[in-house]
Amino acid sequence: MSNGLFQNLPGAHEMGSASALPNEPWLLPISDTIAAAPSSDDLMAGVRQSARPFRIAANALCAVLALLLTAQMTTGWVGSPSHPSTGQIADATPPTIAVEKAALTVSH
Repeated sequence: MSNGLFQNLPGAHEMGSASALPNEPWLLPISDTIAAAPSSDDLMAGVRQSARPFRIAANALCAVLALLLTAQMTTGWVGSPSHPSTGQIADATPPTIAVEKAALTVSH
């Protein structure tokens, strides 16, 4: 007889456990009858019904995003900058540096 950790769990061995009854579900014989399969229309209705909350949430998310995009476009698209622009553009030319001639002189 097994004295392992899992000996009293359902289905651990053919007796089930020390106090197993003959009508416990894991000891019942397997039936050979085939249950009637639901029709494809019933399956599709079930899938549609279970997916309905997700579809509603996705549509609500799209509506909120469209509303936010419309609000952003009506306010000038970029919103308010952190510091106001003066309309001036920075000078991108490099500063002029005086040219110096290199001389090879040997100092003693």
